[in-house]
Amino acid sequence: MSSLFRLRQVLRGRLGKYIITKEIQDTVWFANLIYGGNFTLFRPHTVSSSHEEYGLEVLKRHFRYFGPFPAKYEEIASPQTIAAILYLMEEIPQSQTTPFHRTTEKEACQKDKELIGKIMMLDWRDRPTAGELLENEWFKEDGKEE
Repeated sequence: MSSLFRLRQVLRGRLGKYIITKEIQDTVWFANLIYGGNFTLFRPHTVSSSHEEYGLEVLKRHFRYFGPFPAKYEEIASPQTIAAILYLMEEIPQSQTTPFHRTTEKEACQKDKELIGKIMMLDWRDRPTAGELLENEWFKEDGKEE
């Protein structure tokens, strides 16, 4: 079984349209647990969930917070995936991104940000396995914030 934290593929092309694989969708929705409540970081405001480009809009929001894709991603990505990544980089210039590492202590404490940053790496080869995550100091804390 594939780990939730190891995504096999970001997206794949089909007839010029891009779809999100099940693994990335699960991980993107998992990231919503960061803030709690009814807040959904990756819910697009531009299209409904039934729209054919909903998956692409979710990926755009993911890219805004956890991008850019590292250059080495080209080593494993298909030509369609590279085309989609280049499209995202053109569609969403760096000036319109809000990198997660800039999140303030009010939104997420430093230890939480470090763990989430590891989980949300866009290149699956850089992500820890579930076993490695369980060895992380974050899981060994007594629950008290510093």
